[in-house]
Amino acid sequence: MRRHYTVVLRYFELNATWAADDLAQRTFMVLIENPERLRDPSAFRPYLLGIARRQLVMHKRKMARSRELGSFDDTAQPAPQTRMSTLMVRTQEQVILLRALAALPSAPQLLLVLYYWQGIATPALAHHFGVNPITIRTRMTRARDRLRSAFTRMSGRGEHQVSMEQLESLMRLVIGQPPS
Repeated sequence: MRRHYTVVLRYFELNATWAADDLAQRTFMVLIENPERLRDPSAFRPYLLGIARRQLVMHKRKMARSRELGSFDDTAQPAPQTRMSTLMVRTQEQVILLRALAALPSAPQLLLVLYYWQGIATPALAHHFGVNPITIRTRMTRARDRLRSAFTRMSGRGEHQVSMEQLESLMRLVIGQPPS
């Protein structure tokens, strides 16, 4: 747990800041309660993040249901929104990059988080998602393009799109790696 808790917590901080601690703990509880489901110990991290993804989906469904029920109650407070201020960032561009990443649909967002934040290589991602590595490369290309478009739109650059190299360098800064 010590080795992987930060990875899981960071995933939830990006997607559900207000419930990150609880969701991380639930993820590890599922892992502990069902150890026989891990078929390939060499793919532990993708397996663990798959559990985290399912916990997030269940949490979002629960929140959606409670919002629907809350609409009947005049005193209901709106559900808290993800606050990016809880993540440590150094520049305005990093904030914009995190917001662009958070604005992506969950599938491309998860793929980028697993690849960049967790350093999971294409073959392991293919194994985790049960698809061919070529499919993962195609999905990564599309996810990067969506991220670049969202970043360009949010940063107000207009016609001056950021290059993929610049975006990846910025991503490395956000996750605490030196740019190459």
